[in-house]
Amino acid sequence: MAELYLSSMMRGIEDGEILIVGMFYPAMQLKAGGAMCAYPLVTRIADKLIQFLEVIVEPDKKAIEIVLAFHTTIRVVLTGRVTGFGGKHGDELVQALEGACLRYFEHYPENRAGHG
Repeated sequence: MAELYLSSMMRGIEDGEILIVGMFYPAMQLKAGGAMCAYPLVTRIADKLIQFLEVIVEPDKKAIEIVLAFHTTIRVVLTGRVTGFGGKHGDELVQALEGACLRYFEHYPENRAGHG
Protein backbone atom coordinates (compact mmCIF):
# COMPACT_ATOMS: atom_id res chain seq x y z
CA MET A 1 0.00 0.00 0.00
CA ALA A 2 2.83 2.37 0.81
CA GLU A 3 4.15 2.10 -2.73
CA LEU A 4 0.75 3.15 -4.02
CA TYR A 5 0.79 6.29 -1.86
CA LEU A 6 4.41 7.09 -2.75
CA SER A 7 3.50 6.83 -6.44
CA SER A 8 0.47 9.02 -5.86
CA MET A 9 2.68 11.60 -4.16
CA MET A 10 5.01 11.59 -7.19
CA ARG A 11 2.06 12.16 -9.51
CA GLY A 12 1.13 15.14 -7.35
CA ILE A 13 4.64 16.49 -7.82
CA GLU A 14 4.99 15.67 -11.52
CA ASP A 15 1.67 17.20 -12.58
CA GLY A 16 2.07 20.42 -14.53
CA GLU A 17 0.10 22.24 -11.84
CA ILE A 18 1.61 21.20 -8.54
CA LEU A 19 -0.97 21.18 -5.78
CA ILE A 20 -0.30 20.71 -2.09
CA VAL A 21 -3.33 18.43 -1.81
CA GLY A 22 -1.74 16.06 -4.34
CA MET A 23 1.09 15.52 -1.86
CA PHE A 24 -0.84 15.98 1.39
CA TYR A 25 -3.33 13.12 1.07
CA PRO A 26 -0.71 10.43 0.32
CA ALA A 27 1.42 11.74 3.20
CA MET A 28 -1.55 11.37 5.57
CA GLN A 29 -2.12 7.82 4.37
CA LEU A 30 1.56 6.97 4.86
CA LYS A 31 1.43 8.40 8.38
CA ALA A 32 -1.57 6.24 9.26
CA GLY A 33 -0.29 3.14 7.48
CA GLY A 34 3.14 3.31 9.08
CA ALA A 35 1.61 3.17 12.52
CA MET A 36 -0.60 0.23 11.64
CA CYS A 37 2.08 -1.82 9.89
CA ALA A 38 5.04 -1.74 12.32
CA TYR A 39 6.75 1.19 10.59
CA PRO A 40 6.54 3.98 13.17
CA LEU A 41 9.57 5.63 11.55
CA VAL A 42 7.48 6.10 8.40
CA THR A 43 4.77 7.62 10.59
CA ARG A 44 7.28 10.07 12.12
CA ILE A 45 8.66 11.06 8.73
CA ALA A 46 5.23 11.43 7.14
CA ASP A 47 4.09 13.52 10.11
CA LYS A 48 7.00 15.94 9.56
CA LEU A 49 6.12 16.10 5.87
CA ILE A 50 2.51 16.93 6.73
CA GLN A 51 3.67 19.68 9.10
CA PHE A 52 5.79 21.13 6.27
CA LEU A 53 2.99 20.93 3.70
CA GLU A 54 0.48 22.52 6.08
CA VAL A 55 2.38 25.81 6.15
CA ILE A 56 3.67 26.08 2.57
CA VAL A 57 1.87 28.86 0.73
CA GLU A 58 3.06 27.90 -2.75
CA PRO A 59 4.96 24.71 -3.67
CA ASP A 60 8.03 26.29 -5.30
CA LYS A 61 11.04 24.40 -6.68
CA LYS A 62 12.94 24.32 -3.36
CA ALA A 63 9.87 23.14 -1.43
CA ILE A 64 9.38 20.35 -3.98
CA GLU A 65 13.01 19.30 -3.47
CA ILE A 66 12.27 18.92 0.25
CA VAL A 67 9.14 16.89 -0.48
CA LEU A 68 11.23 14.66 -2.75
CA ALA A 69 13.73 14.19 0.09
CA PHE A 70 10.87 13.03 2.33
CA HIS A 71 9.64 10.73 -0.44
CA THR A 72 13.08 9.20 -0.94
CA THR A 73 13.60 8.73 2.78
CA ILE A 74 10.27 6.95 3.23
CA ARG A 75 11.04 4.72 0.27
CA VAL A 76 14.47 3.83 1.74
CA VAL A 77 12.91 2.98 5.10
CA LEU A 78 10.34 0.74 3.43
CA THR A 79 12.65 -1.00 0.97
CA GLY A 80 15.19 -1.51 3.74
CA ARG A 81 12.40 -2.91 5.89
CA VAL A 82 13.39 -0.66 8.77
CA THR A 83 10.64 -1.54 11.21
CA GLY A 84 10.34 0.13 14.57
CA PHE A 85 11.70 3.61 15.17
CA GLY A 86 15.03 2.99 13.42
CA GLY A 87 17.13 3.75 16.49
CA LYS A 88 19.80 6.43 16.29
CA HIS A 89 19.81 6.28 12.48
CA GLY A 90 16.05 6.87 12.41
CA ASP A 91 16.42 9.88 14.69
CA GLU A 92 19.17 11.26 12.45
CA LEU A 93 16.98 10.89 9.36
CA VAL A 94 14.11 12.76 11.00
CA GLN A 95 16.44 15.49 12.30
CA ALA A 96 17.98 15.94 8.84
CA LEU A 97 14.54 16.38 7.28
CA GLU A 98 13.47 18.80 10.03
CA GLY A 99 16.67 20.76 9.44
CA ALA A 100 15.93 21.01 5.72
CA CYS A 101 12.47 22.41 6.50
CA LEU A 102 13.88 24.95 8.97
CA ARG A 103 16.52 26.11 6.49
CA TYR A 104 13.87 26.45 3.79
CA PHE A 105 11.79 28.80 5.92
CA GLU A 106 14.88 30.77 6.93
CA HIS A 107 15.55 31.43 3.23
CA TYR A 108 11.91 31.77 2.12
CA PRO A 109 9.92 33.12 5.09
CA GLU A 110 7.36 34.65 2.75
CA ASN A 111 6.27 31.16 1.67
CA ARG A 112 5.16 30.21 5.18
CA ALA A 113 1.45 30.55 5.94
CA GLY A 114 0.85 33.21 8.56
CA HIS A 115 4.02 35.12 7.61
CA GLY A 116 3.74 38.85 8.02
